[in-house]
Amino acid sequence: MRRPQLLLLVFLFLFIAIFSETNFTIRGAQAADQRRQIYLPLISTPKSKLIGMYFQQGSVANQETYATIVEPMKEWSGGKLSIIGTFVNFDGSGDYEYSVIKQLRTIWNNGYVPFVNIQVSATAYEVASGIKDTEIRNWAQAYKKFADSPDGQIRMAYLAPLQEMNSCQSGGCWTKWGGDPGNYKIAFRRIRQIFDQEGVPPSSVRWVFAPNGWS
Repeated sequence: MRRPQLLLLVFLFLFIAIFSETNFTIRGAQAADQRRQIYLPLISTPKSKLIGMYFQQGSVANQETYATIVEPMKEWSGGKLSIIGTFVNFDGSGDYEYSVIKQLRTIWNNGYVPFVNIQVSATAYEVASGIKDTEIRNWAQAYKKFADSPDGQIRMAYLAPLQEMNSCQSGGCWTKWGGDPGNYKIAFRRIRQIFDQEGVPPSSVRWVFAPNGWS
């Protein structure tokens, strides 16, 4: 095959890969010199993009908030707003009926999917060692009540436990569970296992790894 023809075929292949609906990935290739690693470009076509919002005034559990804050933002975005973000605690006031069920149901009933950053007053090591198992289990039980719908359908949410675990800078960490990636992985798995043990439907959760994007 002549060189111009080969180059044309390569160009067409890359063009199809980039603009087709099929995800295409070029993975890292090992150089002949084993001391060096060559990473080729990563080409991927996301199947969807979702737009969400947080807000400082109002409450996600207050219906008035949707009329005064959320719906104007949805109109401004051209109707593309689909996610409402919130922050809750595994070990907050213990009022799971409000902090979990009411908040998430209100978001869902208004036509949005909750994105929940779940905080805890413990280090990654403490969560990994089981100190917060009771609180996490209670939270999972409350979440299961949210997920179960009277009409038999499953409500769902994006759950981001122990967000911003990469928060540590030269001045310290702003998350108590930050700066300990080894125990963070164990803690994350432990949380998921407890949700499974409590019978939370897998289809009701999209687990999210949520590092901080500014630092």
